Amino acid sequence: LEALLRQQFTAMGLLRAKGYAAIAGKSLPLTVQAVGPRFETWYQAVSDNRGGLTMVLIGLAVDPSPLRAALADLRLPS
Repeated sequence: LEALLRQQFTAMGLLRAKGYAAIAGKSLPLTVQAVGPRFETWYQAVSDNRGGLTMVLIGLAVDPSPLRAALADLRLPS
């Protein structure tokens, strides 16, 4: 997920990301915070963990289609 977001930051002009994702084999979701080139990830319990992916992405003139396709390819558990 981190590698995908780094790639999308560069390719699509993303400025910020924040959220969490369920990762197969992990009991806690992966939390992600990114601003520019700075990325932080850690496993942390969230109050409303529904599985899957919850992510807010901010950018300028971003076409979400390639990003949605790339995230769908991750096949995150639900």
